[in-house]
Amino acid sequence: MAKTVAYVPDPEAAVASVSWARFAVAKAAALDGVEPETTEYYCTSPRAGTETVDAVKAVLAGENAVVEPLPAIDATTVAMERARAARADFLVSCLSGLPHELAIDTARRLLKTAPCATFVALWGDRPPEDIRRVLAIVSDSAHDPFVFVMARALADVEGGHLTLARIEDDVGGGAQAVGERELARFLHEASASDDDSIETKVVVDNHPVRGVTRCFDGHDLVLVPSSNLDLVRTLQGVLSGAVVGLVKRKPPLKRRSLPDWIPQVNPADYAELAQNLRQGSRWNADFIVMLGLASAIASLGLIQDSPAVVIGSMLLAPLMTPMLGFGLGLAQANGRMARLSGRAIVQGFVLTLLVSFGMGFLSFRETLSPEVLSRGSPNILDLGIALFAGMAASFALARPSITGAVAGVAIATALVPPLCACGISLEHGNLLNAFGAAVLFATNLLAIVVASSLTFMAMGITVPHAFSRARKLARHGMGALVFLLLVLCLPLGWALKRQLEEGRAMPIAYPVTRALSRALHERVHRDEGVRIMLLGRSSVGKGVGVWLATDHDVSKEYRDELRAIIREQMEEPDLPIFVIAVRSAMDD
Repeated sequence: MAKTVAYVPDPEAAVASVSWARFAVAKAAALDGVEPETTEYYCTSPRAGTETVDAVKAVLAGENAVVEPLPAIDATTVAMERARAARADFLVSCLSGLPHELAIDTARRLLKTAPCATFVALWGDRPPEDIRRVLAIVSDSAHDPFVFVMARALADVEGGHLTLARIEDDVGGGAQAVGERELARFLHEASASDDDSIETKVVVDNHPVRGVTRCFDGHDLVLVPSSNLDLVRTLQGVLSGAVVGLVKRKPPLKRRSLPDWIPQVNPADYAELAQNLRQGSRWNADFIVMLGLASAIASLGLIQDSPAVVIGSMLLAPLMTPMLGFGLGLAQANGRMARLSGRAIVQGFVLTLLVSFGMGFLSFRETLSPEVLSRGSPNILDLGIALFAGMAASFALARPSITGAVAGVAIATALVPPLCACGISLEHGNLLNAFGAAVLFATNLLAIVVASSLTFMAMGITVPHAFSRARKLARHGMGALVFLLLVLCLPLGWALKRQLEEGRAMPIAYPVTRALSRALHERVHRDEGVRIMLLGRSSVGKGVGVWLATDHDVSKEYRDELRAIIREQMEEPDLPIFVIAVRSAMDD
């Protein structure tokens, strides 16, 4: 039920307040698609509200409405408490009967504390049914969309006319064009780009009051966002008796106000989003070539341990697009989109794995690079990154003004590098690292699909009229994906805990080449009572370490011989090398 509260501060404002309240009831009901409730009127006056209550009751003429007097002292605070308790959807007040400064002060307190969408008529006593020409001022305020909603509702009568105006500072010759583009963007966001009945006007003027006056041109009502109260206070008497109203949107964190602080996708943007995701999820030559090249670049970057090359491959890979398309399919219960995107994900997975496996044969390294190894130990933080990146990607794609952020999302969510690390690890026979990299990819995949689907739903991209079977399948699919994410949280959380307990998130040493390992083992194998416990490259600096288990002292000449073998195999004559012999390891 839509509920409206009217605050009537003076008997002279009774007629106008009742008229605006009736309009607000109808409008709030239309916006929420519910039946209107009776309006509650909270009245005050110098004599404890008696005169104002009588005036309101006289105007209502027996209508079913609550009319309650309020104490003259701190009446606005009490009125807002009553409105909050009543869970009002709309607050209306007409302050035309109050002195100038008192009206401004009352409007400020109402707009600051109102728990719901608010309209305050500061000057002018013309009722809404007599409004024909409406001027709406937009100014990059969060309240602009609701100003536009109110303006369209008031101008939507026979002979009605709406002018949408913007005042731009005079910063040069391009100010007019900037203002026109901003108005075009605003109308696009409001799904009103094709409404020829809306006149747009841009005035370039460094003085806002003069700019509004130049836009005025005899309108009956001027609507301004509530954040521009200081502008409105100087307009009394300047606009030839027109009603000057302040509009405040529903507070962002109020119940049922999700669309007010999460932008909703309009039909034009949705059509572009759906087309882009559908086109980008098709398994065609464009997709195959770009993914194949990105996989080759990522594999080479991983092999030569180059983070910059790996980052470049992330920007080229088109694999995130079908994941977002699958999320859109779940949000809409759109089986066609889900199947198209699902096939592209599976085929892209196979292609990337094959390319990286083949590149592993061309590797000049005999061991896995740190870049490959680092992707074999995912933890729950990777899951969090993928979730937030999926939200950011879907939000950015649905908002054409910020699509540039998608490149950053592609870097944050590494999709191709983990798959390439898996393929390279398989070629080297390191099954454990391959499994870890595959888990990282699966984590990113599930998190992105779930996050994008939820984000699209929050932005209003749903199909309530889809077939019940399709909706049921979509719900079950979403439930299965969420369950898999929760299952993954257990090992990923344990991995993070283990890494923190060990005091490191990387191995103490990386493997050396096969040739070096073979040469050292052949030399040490010739000496009885000596064996190699650990051989590796330092993970925190440049150098190689050799830990020996021995039953006798190791001479300096023996250590120097081992150092010479390592430097010869690695072709680095000045490479730092330390050799540590542990006698106790052979005692038993």
